[in-house]
Amino acid sequence: MLQVSNAFVRGLTGKLFTIAFLTLFFLQVRPWWCLAMLTLCLALFLRTIVGLVMILVPPEIEPCDGTLSLTASPRKR
Repeated sequence: MLQVSNAFVRGLTGKLFTIAFLTLFFLQVRPWWCLAMLTLCLALFLRTIVGLVMILVPPEIEPCDGTLSLTASPRKR
């Protein structure tokens, strides 16, 4: 079984939300609720694009030695 580290996935998701928020903030999207909803939509769109790119260029993978648990489940590819 192969997995991508949780830190990689959290970092990727956080960066995409930051990019989406800053892009819409600098475009001066108003009111705040519209900014929040568009940030969510743009971040999910960017995550989809990055997911497709990761299929073409896979990230570094790690072997999974332990058993799976409900509290610390690894991200599977």
